Amino acid sequence: MNEEQLDKEFTEALEKEDELGMAIKAHLDIEYWVNELLNILLPYPEHLKPMELDYFGKINLLCSLGLKSDYKAPLIYMGTTRNKFAHNLKYKIDKSVVNNFYKSFSEEGKETAKRVYESTERSEENKKYKSFREMNPKDQFVFLAVNVRNMVKAAVYVARNQSA
Repeated sequence: MNEEQLDKEFTEALEKEDELGMAIKAHLDIEYWVNELLNILLPYPEHLKPMELDYFGKINLLCSLGLKSDYKAPLIYMGTTRNKFAHNLKYKIDKSVVNNFYKSFSEEGKETAKRVYESTERSEENKKYKSFREMNPKDQFVFLAVNVRNMVKAAVYVARNQSA
């Protein structure tokens, strides 16, 4: 299965979930890519597990290893959102959550997300909304989570190519 198909399946899986399932599934997938990146960047990744770093510790470690600083805030926001669901069963993804998630992106990240939205907007399957602002909060969250996932995946591919 190619990357494009895997990405589409990831997005579709998130869209089928309720808000809790969506936040957890997105976070788990993003953490998988965070772990992949650490395994590539660390010369002896087997020593990472005994450190028992949580997600936030892994993000800080990645930043100390050279991950673009622009990626830190959206990655942290994903973890924080997951934790809010863990500590408040009535937590909801609403406009303010999505607005704060979007604000966590750097200007470059916002521009990239905008270009991605505009390119997918032109395809037949994405005619549901006229603009990102018209999307419901859940769909906006899915879109932003996919962008965060793609940031980390891109860093993985760059790191793989540099270590080859």
